[in-house]
Amino acid sequence: LALGYIKIATLLGHSLITASGEGDASYGRFVSTTADIIFRATHDRLLWPDSRFRISSFKVSRILQRAPVGFYTGLTPYTAQQFVDQLCAGVGFWWDIDNNGLLGLGRVSRPDDVAGTALTDRHIIDVAQLEPPDTINPPFYEVKIGAQRRWYDLGLNFAAGISDAERAFLSQPYRYPDPSRDAGVRVIHPQAQTVTLPSLFDVLADAKDEQDRVLADFKQRPRLARVQLKSKGYFMPFGGTVNIDHFRYDLQGGRNCRIFGHGIDAAAQTSYIDVWYQ
Repeated sequence: LALGYIKIATLLGHSLITASGEGDASYGRFVSTTADIIFRATHDRLLWPDSRFRISSFKVSRILQRAPVGFYTGLTPYTAQQFVDQLCAGVGFWWDIDNNGLLGLGRVSRPDDVAGTALTDRHIIDVAQLEPPDTINPPFYEVKIGAQRRWYDLGLNFAAGISDAERAFLSQPYRYPDPSRDAGVRVIHPQAQTVTLPSLFDVLADAKDEQDRVLADFKQRPRLARVQLKSKGYFMPFGGTVNIDHFRYDLQGGRNCRIFGHGIDAAAQTSYIDVWYQ
């Protein structure tokens, strides 16, 4: 899946080594961002036409994350789903296939964009709170994100002329920028977490930017809820923003929420959406 689309090595002070498989620049350019790699690979390897994509979501994702990434499959067999999973996880993205069978992308982020839908008690049957998973609760106090992954260990003595700086660079699976930290979080949440995350970023500055964003989004305790609806909630886009006005759980007056799940309750003949808000 990745042949021809990835940078397979970066050494200090050395030129870049890139794959040269057929089709690498078949559309006139190399691709290096997550959205472009997924779009190119699924086009070429799955033979999907443009009509199988939510094109608008790819355009937005390109704007949200312009950083170059590197992904090397080596001899590991990847299914298309595993390939897209790895690429999205490497930059804090999600992906889904919607009810129309279209592939879309988005970024895991606070719901601070414009809501596409507004829900009130006229649409809502019930709201129940959900317990946040341990991965994001307690909130984050410090975030470290590794970049410039070393994909394959050639051994530190594989060639002559390797400097001490390059040897140190190659000895670790990731390079890390200075941690992003908010000391004030522990005043409110004494058990706040320090998290270390891998990534696919090629440039340390991009990893640092992502650290700052993740810390800003997850330094507060998240609120999760399941909203049972009279309308067809499963048609609302995964990752979309919805404004919910309800008398419980600090939703009075309307609050933007991010949709992270939806489904159907066949017994009750209703649908629901799972949302995240702060």
